[in-house]
Amino acid sequence: MKRILVQEADTGLRQTLVEIARSAGYAAEGLASVGELLARARQVRVDGVMAAAADARGLAVLDRVRGALDSVPVAVLCTEATPGLRLRALERGARAVLCWPCGVEAVERMLCELTRAPSHPATTNDWPELVGGAPAFRRVLDEARSATPTRLTVCLTGEPGTGKASLARAIHRRSPRAARPLVEIESEPELRRHALGQALRDAAEGSLLIRRLHALGSEAQHWLLTHLTETDADAAPRLLCTSAAPLRRVDGFLPPLALRLDVVRIALPALRERREDVPSLLAHALAREAETLGLPAPYLAPEDARQLSERDWRGNVDELVALCRRAAVLFPGERIRCERWLEAGDAPTRSAPPGPTLREVERRTIEQSLAAHGGNRTHASRALGISVRTLRNKIRDYGLR
Repeated sequence: MKRILVQEADTGLRQTLVEIARSAGYAAEGLASVGELLARARQVRVDGVMAAAADARGLAVLDRVRGALDSVPVAVLCTEATPGLRLRALERGARAVLCWPCGVEAVERMLCELTRAPSHPATTNDWPELVGGAPAFRRVLDEARSATPTRLTVCLTGEPGTGKASLARAIHRRSPRAARPLVEIESEPELRRHALGQALRDAAEGSLLIRRLHALGSEAQHWLLTHLTETDADAAPRLLCTSAAPLRRVDGFLPPLALRLDVVRIALPALRERREDVPSLLAHALAREAETLGLPAPYLAPEDARQLSERDWRGNVDELVALCRRAAVLFPGERIRCERWLEAGDAPTRSAPPGPTLREVERRTIEQSLAAHGGNRTHASRALGISVRTLRNKIRDYGLR
């Protein structure tokens, strides 16, 4: 539970703010003076401070608290509701400014802003669109930084919804080819070589992002291998690819082409492997989706954000963003009520693992049928009631051997 220290000389107001913070899930303590606040901060771990500044002259309180507790975020409580005071407080390092009197939800919103987890430096500086500081995600960003200035092909692997295409676009934007076009094309078994060739020409001197490369058909694979072999590397676009699995493990994928494209492989973790990033991702996505829709951003209580970290997130970041878009519509500028936000029975917990998804059932069925028929696709497809071509496409899509 996060600890908040509230400094306010007025006993009634101080107690009111402490009660609101406790009701919102914080461990809150009230202190009458700055000296008492600083003394208490030396005794316990503090996650945030709310300090009173009755008017512009009171910002000296902010300076004193910031000077003594440099790493602790500070919110200023003021009774002079002027834009100039708010601006000066923010310029002097306040995380948030609350003008009293105000409603309970305004206090809760300020507390959420005050105690939001700071992002990893990579999130706030050179990769602002990629939110996360978990070790697994920091490794991904480190690998991406190393590959970005080169001309090497990068293959991004991971489950659907983990952000492979977003990372590919970020790599292009930071590469020496950023001023040139980034062309994107979706792989599918029916993709013809002329469409792939046109994409390569359109991306000349820029980058070509081939999404779902594991699903590329045999004809297009052979053509692409020939094209890469015969084309001068200096005249070719840089290739960025996404795949559900490493190309060398994809059944039916040409080994020579896999060797050419699987040069720098970056495996993105599933969201359940970086649960500590969920609160920051939720805050970022809620703000972005609300801005896109032209609505005031909703906010989550810290306890709700912690519970959502335990969600299975089978759709990974894409699922999280979709939920945040829904919250922006349901709760514009309000605290999110999880009982209304989430689907009935869609509990954010790992205590009772949900059943397999349709894709998992289908994959398992295909694997079992292939095993039962000794790998014979004709017999397996007949037993499954689908064509050999459909079975071949599904084998490629699931990365089966």
